[in-house]
Amino acid sequence: MTAEIAPGVWQVPTTRRARDNAYLVAGDDGLTLVDVGWAAAPKVLLAAFAELGRTPRNLRRIVLTHAHPDQRDRRGQSAKRAWLSERLAA
Repeated sequence: MTAEIAPGVWQVPTTRRARDNAYLVAGDDGLTLVDVGWAAAPKVLLAAFAELGRTPRNLRRIVLTHAHPDQRDRRGQSAKRAWLSERLAA
């Protein structure tokens, strides 16, 4: 599912379309999520965290790269849902 495209940088496809991706970037203090994806993204992001041996608790920041409706209107809602879902399930 995820593909490491550079050391510590993973591409996470959030739909079947090749252009719809989120990215996880490892840093000294945890992960940065770049872009948040579409409506199905929470499940995909949780799976990506698990695949990398991480949890949403490792997420430190969310970066939005552009203002398309999929990201501007939700301002990280998908990532927040994934993060909250994981915390509530624990």
